[in-house]
Amino acid sequence: MLTTAQLALAISLAAGHNVSAVQAEKYAEHIEQKASEIELDPMIMVSIISHESLFVADSISKDYNDIGLCQIRAKHYRGRFIELLDPFHNMDVCAFLLNANKKYCRKLLGRDPTIPEILASFTGSNGKCRETTMAKQIESYAECLKQAVLDGEAKDVCRKKNFTPLCKVNNELVECNRKYALN
Repeated sequence: MLTTAQLALAISLAAGHNVSAVQAEKYAEHIEQKASEIELDPMIMVSIISHESLFVADSISKDYNDIGLCQIRAKHYRGRFIELLDPFHNMDVCAFLLNANKKYCRKLLGRDPTIPEILASFTGSNGKCRETTMAKQIESYAECLKQAVLDGEAKDVCRKKNFTPLCKVNNELVECNRKYALN
């Protein structure tokens, strides 16, 4: 388990220049609290936020459907749209949804779900709690980033290893490879 200071360092690495050290510390404290409440490794939330928004609190998807740090789907949120731009409220909603997905998957599967099974439902990939590539990437990124912090890395060495970039081909997003890689 990482200390609050180590979690803040992980956030700083994952966010690049998008958060100050003070903001990273505040986010770390909040993520620790929320993750503890739902019995989840806080690095999973760090990984989700890094993947979804790179810690840009006022992120809004191009189609205006996904809002804030965790890119909460606005049409499924019962509060006011603007509330999702508050980074702490957004993290609260994220934790609530992760916990709801954990309970849903536990009931559906008849056992404790794996992190990728929980994340698959959270990322909207399916309602069947089946591991997806994206869910596995989020979990792997969390593990890699945690190890990078413990190893004293000064930069995010994990992003390229764990997140497959997407390329637009014939108006579809597909995993990039050399054939489709964008310059």
